[in-house]
Formats: sequence, C-alpha cells, structure tokens
Amino acid sequence: MSRVRAVAQLDPLSEEDLEPVRVLLDNDEGLSVVVQLVASDGTSLQMSEHVGALVRRVLGAAADGQQIDLVGDVDELTPNEASVLLGVSRNTVLRLIAGGDLRARTLPGSLHRRLPREDVLAYRERRNALESALAHSADLAIEEGIWDLPEQRRPRRRSH
Repeated sequence: MSRVRAVAQLDPLSEEDLEPVRVLLDNDEGLSVVVQLVASDGTSLQMSEHVGALVRRVLGAAADGQQIDLVGDVDELTPNEASVLLGVSRNTVLRLIAGGDLRARTLPGSLHRRLPREDVLAYRERRNALESALAHSADLAIEEGIWDLPEQRRPRRRSH
C-alpha cells in the first residue's frame, strides 16, 4: 500500500461543537468512540476500535484547546507542507530558510528543498512561546498603565 503525504492543520472546533464533547469526556473515563462511515447511497462501514480511540484522542485534544496537526509519517517536509504547519505562506518559509531560521537541504540535481519535520515543529514551538511571552508582557504593560491602547487597537490573540 502506498503512503500518502498528509500535512494539515485542523481548524479549531466551535464552542457549540466542543461543549457536548467536553461533557462526555469529563463524565465518562471509560468512554469509547464508535466511528461509522456512511456513504451517500446509505451503505455503512463501522471502523475498528483503534480508529475510535484515535478519534477520542483528537476530540480530547480539541476540547483541551490544543492545536491539532495531521502530519504523515515523514522525516522531511516540502516548503508548502511546512507553511501549512506554521500557518504562513510558502514565501515566508523560503525567507526563513534564507535567513537561517529554518534548515533545509536541496535535493540533488534540482532546486527543490526539504526541511526536517522536527526542525519545523521546534521552530513553531519557539515562535508560539515568544508570541505568548510578548502577549503576556503587553497585558502587564496595559494593566500597569505603561501602555495605553484604545480598546479597538488592542493586539488580537491567535489560538495555538
């Protein structure tokens, strides 16, 4: 069976979708999830317990507010795949490579690049930590009256 390269960042679920999930997860430690695929013609296929356990983990992470990424079992990413994980454009990834913020290798005999997946994920963690620290500093400055911004110009927070 051939492997499909899959890299995607899932959009956060709405509070409306998450609330019933939180209630179930908070009240039933032995909760098992049954996944059933239903085709447009009505035929259905019940998936294995393993698939149900995977869906339960994803829903639990979403309920905890965690960012959910789908990354295939690959060691290297294309610049496009890295851009999906980082939530930036491909050109931004190329600038990060050129500036030395991300490592990449050029494939022999071509201009195509590959980035170590672990480096991309580590960069994202560093960036998220820096953004959180800056947001915290801004909040403190506003609270202390050092930085006074009109309400409509306050920095927006990105969810991670």
